Amino acid sequence: MSPATFTATGRDADGNLIFKSLEAGSALSNPSSGSSGGNKKIYIEASLNYKRNFSDKHDVTGLLLYNQKETQNQNVGGLNLLPYRKQSVVGRGSYTYDNRYTIEGSFGMTGSENFAPGHRWGIFPAVGGAWYVSHEKFFEPVQKVISTLKLRASYGRTGNDQLGNTRFPYQEAMNTDAGGLNLVYQAYQTVMHRTGSAD
Repeated sequence: MSPATFTATGRDADGNLIFKSLEAGSALSNPSSGSSGGNKKIYIEASLNYKRNFSDKHDVTGLLLYNQKETQNQNVGGLNLLPYRKQSVVGRGSYTYDNRYTIEGSFGMTGSENFAPGHRWGIFPAVGGAWYVSHEKFFEPVQKVISTLKLRASYGRTGNDQLGNTRFPYQEAMNTDAGGLNLVYQAYQTVMHRTGSAD
């Protein structure tokens, strides 16, 4: 494949360039076998943060975050041409006393189009606590050997919308490549009997 090339040999009476063909060239693309690829991604995020210390012993933090993302693939077929969309709202708050004891709570509320209408949003809470043992007075004698010791425990729920390679798995689908289709037709015949006397 090569482009057509020309050279200018002069101008006509109206001042337009006169071109001479150097090479006819060939088509740069074949519509029957051409292809393209790529994807488009849109991501939006906004957050509010809070952090404050009271009386040098009470630390309070908070976070509220919203995000939305959309991904659209090219050079694919069927339902995969439709954009993938997700939304989520995340919140988190924590309290720490004297840089020793911490309690934290969070939640995530996520929506995915991969589930049926009315069931697209899930709430995933979590709670956790931590104890900085190395910040206690009784730990000072061993700080030369162990500088930091923190115990932490948490519990929460998570979710996932990746249910295989199927878009909208809640919808019914028909496999047209199964190799055949069997249809059964049953006919029912009703026989009516007529009775009477002969003349």
